[in-house]
Amino acid sequence: MRVDQGFVPLNSFGEKGTEGMVLLEERCEDGYKTGVRIAKWRTQLECNLEMPTDVAVWENSDCIARAARICQACGLAFIAEIQTAQNTGCAEQDINVTSDVLAALMGSHGSHDSSAAHALRVTSELEQSQGGTKRSGAVQAAFCGQLGCEVPLCPAVRFSSHRWAQSSAGIPPDMPENLRQIMDDYAAWLATATLCLAESMNPFCMLLAKERRRAEEDAKQSLLSQIVNSTAGAVIGAAIAGGIVWLPLSSQAKSDMCCGKLGEESAARVLVKAARWRLLPRDLDKDDPYLVIEPHDGLKFYTPVGLGPGLDRSAEGVGALFDLGFGFVEVGPISTSSELEAVRRNLERRDASRQIAQLGLVGASVGGSREELLALMASLGPKLQFLAVDLTALNGYGKREEELAKVVKELVLAAMRLPGGGPRVFLRLPATWPRATASHEERRRAVAEVAEVARHSEAAGLIVCHDDVAHGCQGTQESRRLHRELISEAFEKTKGDVAIVASGGLRNARDALDAVEAGATVVQISTLLLQEGPAACRQIKDGMAQLLMQEGHVNLKSVIGAAVLRRRGKVKQKKRNPWKPKTT
Repeated sequence: MRVDQGFVPLNSFGEKGTEGMVLLEERCEDGYKTGVRIAKWRTQLECNLEMPTDVAVWENSDCIARAARICQACGLAFIAEIQTAQNTGCAEQDINVTSDVLAALMGSHGSHDSSAAHALRVTSELEQSQGGTKRSGAVQAAFCGQLGCEVPLCPAVRFSSHRWAQSSAGIPPDMPENLRQIMDDYAAWLATATLCLAESMNPFCMLLAKERRRAEEDAKQSLLSQIVNSTAGAVIGAAIAGGIVWLPLSSQAKSDMCCGKLGEESAARVLVKAARWRLLPRDLDKDDPYLVIEPHDGLKFYTPVGLGPGLDRSAEGVGALFDLGFGFVEVGPISTSSELEAVRRNLERRDASRQIAQLGLVGASVGGSREELLALMASLGPKLQFLAVDLTALNGYGKREEELAKVVKELVLAAMRLPGGGPRVFLRLPATWPRATASHEERRRAVAEVAEVARHSEAAGLIVCHDDVAHGCQGTQESRRLHRELISEAFEKTKGDVAIVASGGLRNARDALDAVEAGATVVQISTLLLQEGPAACRQIKDGMAQLLMQEGHVNLKSVIGAAVLRRRGKVKQKKRNPWKPKTT
């Protein structure tokens, strides 16, 4: 197994050193476990009249010796391949380079306590190339350690040069006789050469070796120590300190700080980004069971408060918005193909990451021509629980009762053909319907016509909107009363067969319960969330539960349309509220 990690520049002369000392012991241990018993380390030296320098010889020799000690400690036999590339064409230069390298190698080997082979054979070849004759040599030293048991040292090791191995020549020639004689006499004066090399060692080499050892120690530090001593540790510490200051604050104070001081547009951007990164707080309070309502089979609202469209237009943070306590979230409005693709991609990613909230319904506000609506149903239908058709975005035919009924019926049939029955079809009545300058009586007649269409075309719901901006935030008391009259008109025309959503015009739980008494099944907020912050949904739910108990209602279903029934004189006698204690 080759244990080095390649060559790196060593100095400005073009010489190279070998990289791989960092985490070498771990790699050797892993290799031994997988059955590896021989480790190979490569070194490359550039040779001419001025090179290799003392720095290159010492640094490479020191790395070989240290690598040999580590590999032998891990039970691996060690082979050091020293590649020399001579460009001088002089045999004496080859001999001098070989002598210097072996002397430095044995000196470093002795200082690092590694056991070396007693037999060594050097092979030198000539390579013929098109540009001329170049001398190349390869000097390889074999170090043997413990391989699980005592293994005798190799009597001889024969290697070929790197350049010759790349050629297509035959068997390499034998070593020249003069070089063989030098290698035979080398052992006699090896000790003297080693001592001279140690005395003439360059201080820069010692400093370089010291820096390498320090880098190895830094690499072995634990991850926690590295984080603490880095800039990231300072950032994490500052974040923890900020969290300690943030946690004791009340939810109302947090909402005022985050949303109350921002404009609606800025608050909406901040809220969507926080929802995308799942940074919004989670509503961990338990919802009251008597707030659950199921107007149709398979269409169950676990909480009566939902989020309207216009905030999360691309469905980027649906899961985080459910964490705030909403029972249903409506994304969009979707009017272009790019918006459709963004919503579809985000919903698919949410499904793949298993962030589907089982206690929440996802819907989308859509518009367009008949063909576009059918395409939207086919594309988004399997990922939605309801599809809200905005009447102002129907390209004009939404004002013709017959055409509207035909389109709604086709959408309902297309949804039924999807797996699981598809999403339920809702009709969204904006506050400017049928036109912005229409009187209140004209709007009542328009709401009654759309309610008749929804009932006969088997639409599941009707969303009656209130223009918050036109009346200032949540509007005036008179505007909210007119909104409740429109809801009551829709409730009377549908005879309670269609779920009605009161969208907008809510300030608190009292307004939400009044809308339910007027005929709404559930309520929907958007501006209130930006004004009050993430706690708005929980405040309305807790307030509605408290009002139901105080007024003696059994559950939310018994309150729907109570104001209309009182006007007709058909109010049923209230049952005793089991949640309210008996009074003496």
